[in-house]
Amino acid sequence: MPNALLARYFHEQNLFKDLDFTAMKEGNPAALFEAWLLLPDNQRYAMDTVFCEIFEMRCEKGSTAIIDEAGFQFNNNDFAVFVEKLSALPNHYQRAMITFLDHKKCWKGAIRFYHADTLPHWRKRKNLAQRQASVDGASIKQLAKLNACSFDKGFHSPANQTELTQHLDQVTLPRKGKLSKERCECDSQICPTSHWLDICG
Repeated sequence: MPNALLARYFHEQNLFKDLDFTAMKEGNPAALFEAWLLLPDNQRYAMDTVFCEIFEMRCEKGSTAIIDEAGFQFNNNDFAVFVEKLSALPNHYQRAMITFLDHKKCWKGAIRFYHADTLPHWRKRKNLAQRQASVDGASIKQLAKLNACSFDKGFHSPANQTELTQHLDQVTLPRKGKLSKERCECDSQICPTSHWLDICG
């Protein structure tokens, strides 16, 4: 993880503003680690959670989850700009960190996408109460305002894609198997081995 991104994160937390991140060795910021250990435990534990999330998302599946969530959050033009921005970054560590720092509206959804995609199996929940569809005026008006939708795998078909795109600006209907070359553009680069301050240990 580049020291510049670590500096951005800690400065946003109002921490280590007197620490010279540019003087530290990339990939081995010893001075930062020493300062980190001096923080109160409760303060470190709160940030541990964030760094562990970033660490988990620093892989191809994590970047794919980020792109899937961005497809739901952004319109077509903004989505293309976002994918181009991530594609320009050299590795998945930076893609995860930049998303967390600059696109927080995508972060929580992306984490959930990633978690769902990495589960070894799904357990069907039974005996849940059934609910009637909400067809009151307020619910119908709220539904009419939607301009995007996202489905799990299993719903894609050319007919569904065509029908939904006639009514919505952004439609995410994942196909079975690997994503298309266009959708995987930002993941096509090989991620070089990158070591950074492992605060999660």
